[in-house]
Amino acid sequence: MERLFSHADGRSLILGVDHPLFEGHVSGLENIPRLLSTLPENALDGLLVSPSTMQAVSSMKRLAKCHAMRLDTTGAFRRHGGSDIEATLVASADDIARSGTDVVACFFLVNAAGHRRVADHRSHLAQITAMCRRIGYPVMVEALVVDDDGNTLRDTAQILHAARLAAELGADLLKIDAPFTIADLGDIVGAVNAPVFIRGGTPKDNVMETLRDVEAYVSRGATGLVIGRSIFQAAQPAELLKNLHRVVHGG
Repeated sequence: MERLFSHADGRSLILGVDHPLFEGHVSGLENIPRLLSTLPENALDGLLVSPSTMQAVSSMKRLAKCHAMRLDTTGAFRRHGGSDIEATLVASADDIARSGTDVVACFFLVNAAGHRRVADHRSHLAQITAMCRRIGYPVMVEALVVDDDGNTLRDTAQILHAARLAAELGADLLKIDAPFTIADLGDIVGAVNAPVFIRGGTPKDNVMETLRDVEAYVSRGATGLVIGRSIFQAAQPAELLKNLHRVVHGG
């Protein structure tokens, strides 16, 4: 994971462009290589992509030193026609080894009401972490709490529950939603033995609000940010990316 944490501060900024793997068409990601070609050099520490995109960007180290590849898809986000919390593995150990990736990523979705197939999802995560330990790849686990309509929830206790489960099941890195009460983030970070990245989520209308939020996350112990739509759907993605890099790394 040295490439992901190349800064002395131990923090990292990751751009996620893996959305089409679980959402299909996403505005702003029609041509991912072209999008990435417009972004400034060394503005990112990591890039999160799908296996198919990995083939197209595997040599693009000028943008980000570390590449992360998502291993699964899910139909949990029902606004795109999904209905099941289960996740499906889309890459094998051989695929990972051939890909040139540095880190792999997967979902761990916990249903707030508790009556979807969460046990199956724990098995899915355990299978991935065991496979990746065997072949020597760190795993970033996106541990999210969802309701029956596929909406993610930001209750502190439920986020902590999902994050701790993911850590116990072998997560090397965690990607979570920020709790509604940002002051609670430190409690979550302190309760899991893994670096915690905050998920960007829905873009805000006010860029300054986004930057203030990220500053608050970092000040409460977050290792960094995995952000997607706020960048690739922004009016000026390159400028916002440079500002986020400054906030994450205190430059």
